[in-house]
Amino acid sequence: MFFLIIIEFFIGLVIAASSKNVIKIIIGVEILINIANAFLVFFSVYFSGGSLNPLVVTIVMISTIIAAIVAAFLLIIIYMMQEKFDTLDAEKISELRW
Repeated sequence: MFFLIIIEFFIGLVIAASSKNVIKIIIGVEILINIANAFLVFFSVYFSGGSLNPLVVTIVMISTIIAAIVAAFLLIIIYMMQEKFDTLDAEKISELRW
């Protein structure tokens, strides 16, 4: 189980770091947030002897809800960026100045 979490962490890291498309970067970051929750649950179960702490469940649920809200907000920003600049390339958008 731990090995799969590590593999998925590196997959999310590669997606977020190597992609030029803004949507793929957000998907990579969301994978990393979900893996952080999986780490928390795994270590909670591992160190408590097989039982799941209700506090950890609450923290993971709140973190998942916040991650979904952030993803929805970022998708709205991406939609507006596509409408205004006609591109989703992170390199072209980072060249713009305020």
